[in-house]
Amino acid sequence: MMGFVKPEQLFKCLFVLLIGIIMLNPLYAQELYFKNLTVEDGLSQDDVNSIVQDSYGFIWIGTYDGLNRLDGRNLEIFRRETGNPASLPDNRVSALIEDQNKRLWIGTEAGLFSYYSLLKEQFIRVKSPENVGIIFNFLYTKDFTLYALTSTGVLKLNEIAEPRFEYIPNLSHINIRDGIQLPEGDMFFAGRSGIFYLNDNNLVKLPNPEKLTFTSLIYTNNSILAGGDYGLSTID
Repeated sequence: MMGFVKPEQLFKCLFVLLIGIIMLNPLYAQELYFKNLTVEDGLSQDDVNSIVQDSYGFIWIGTYDGLNRLDGRNLEIFRRETGNPASLPDNRVSALIEDQNKRLWIGTEAGLFSYYSLLKEQFIRVKSPENVGIIFNFLYTKDFTLYALTSTGVLKLNEIAEPRFEYIPNLSHINIRDGIQLPEGDMFFAGRSGIFYLNDNNLVKLPNPEKLTFTSLIYTNNSILAGGDYGLSTID
């Protein structure tokens, strides 16, 4: 049976784990330096929502005012151009991920989808239902299926004809912020209403007696950790 452990019960374990990681890391005694990348350096906007490195080594940075590509030294900015369907559909970029076909998928706060072909170096807009809401994240599974996690549910990319996103019927009208796939293939989704378990298109909501809100998931050491507004929980 799956359930939640209260966040305070994890603090001791996480502290021990953190100390272990630091002690085993040969860099723990060295100083780390961070350099800010801001609008003064050419970034289109300081509010960064998503970052991904593509298979060619470029860093893509999604902001509230366009998409930035960093080659390690120079920044190139991509924005929506009125009347140009070969540009971004919206400047408020909220989610990024690359697939095995070298397509950089882009989700926006306005609920619009597109991808940038790393091979052809062009933007392609992709159809989806109306009023999708905010696209928070993408989940790319081991069978090369792409899911979009949004404020109105989970959508799946359908490429039978032309690419388009469609709602998973039993995961619509639910705020979903993050998702993971376990090694055996099962998927978990986290959001405002709790955590959901999806297997063979059967959706199960896990017990959430305290009605916690969750924003992130990670699978580590055979356990699922869920982060949210009230700290960290684990799923047994």
